Amino acid sequence: MKHYIFILLTLGLFFSTNVKAQTKSKQEKIRSYNVEQFAKQIKSEKIILVDVRTAKEYNEGHIPQADCNIDVLKSNFIYHAHRLLPRNRTIALYCKGGVRSKRAAKQLMEYGYKVFDLDKGYDEWVKAGMPTEKLNN
Repeated sequence: MKHYIFILLTLGLFFSTNVKAQTKSKQEKIRSYNVEQFAKQIKSEKIILVDVRTAKEYNEGHIPQADCNIDVLKSNFIYHAHRLLPRNRTIALYCKGGVRSKRAAKQLMEYGYKVFDLDKGYDEWVKAGMPTEKLNN
């Protein structure tokens, strides 16, 4: 009996380690750029810039070149992404601090999109003195 428990525990440890390794490798595929690198990348006409924050956050200030705002926290994020984003173009993502854009990148990559994100988000963009645009004054 102890032998079977040992085997089960060993297999459980193996599979949990393997799942973590696969998750880590998926995260490593997300390209993240600092503010200066991101600013250079989004100048390309081949890039579609997507703000993945809430509509309220977007209206309070966003990167002027943003092509659209799709809230990654909404359950219909992927639906709107499929409707608005062509798969033959590279998608640049940003959020407030870099967490939500990585979440969005992971989801989009699962559907075959080529993506990258602004590593530390819009807050870092503003801190670096980059241009912003507001919809609500």
